[in-house]
Amino acid sequence: MTSILIIDDHQTVAAGTERILKEAGFVVLTLFSTSRLQETLQQGCFDAILLDWNIPGTNGMATLRTIVEVSPEAKIIIYTGFEEELIPVYDELVGLDVLGIISKSSGVNTFVSSIYSVLGGYAVLSQMILQEVRQRRLQIKKTEQQFDKREREIIRNILDGKTNYQIGDSLHVSQRTVEVNIHKIFQKFNIHSREEVGQKVKELELILPE
Repeated sequence: MTSILIIDDHQTVAAGTERILKEAGFVVLTLFSTSRLQETLQQGCFDAILLDWNIPGTNGMATLRTIVEVSPEAKIIIYTGFEEELIPVYDELVGLDVLGIISKSSGVNTFVSSIYSVLGGYAVLSQMILQEVRQRRLQIKKTEQQFDKREREIIRNILDGKTNYQIGDSLHVSQRTVEVNIHKIFQKFNIHSREEVGQKVKELELILPE
């Protein structure tokens, strides 16, 4: 029978999810923390893994990487109540072969059919995720069209409060090079001070490198 591992610290939600999946005919094991995750993955073979992205005291991406490393054949589904949090890391999730992002607010039929779709080799994403990813990529493209790579890095460093000297040191360029680029940035923004940079970034909805 098809086996599914649920990783969710919210015991009431996890219990409800487990019940739904068992009623749908799956064999289910639930973990309420990641403390025994690696051991559990090594001991069992799961067809799909349903991962709650927000478990207190853990990092969702680190947990995901552990799953991929120990159980690379499992089909991974992120199960979350905060889909928007996954937009900035969407490309990383795809790169780690995540096949589904399912909202905890989904109805039972939608949830179960989504699980079947993932098990069948299909990717499952909500319309909201698709729209937000598309919008984010449009904003990234817009940012790249307005500012070259170095300018984007300098803007990020300005937002982080770094001095020209610190920016030059982190980017391995001279302080003069930083000053020239900041002048260009100010001209493109039509501003005259560092204090206005953050406001312009927010106003233009720019997406910068972390």
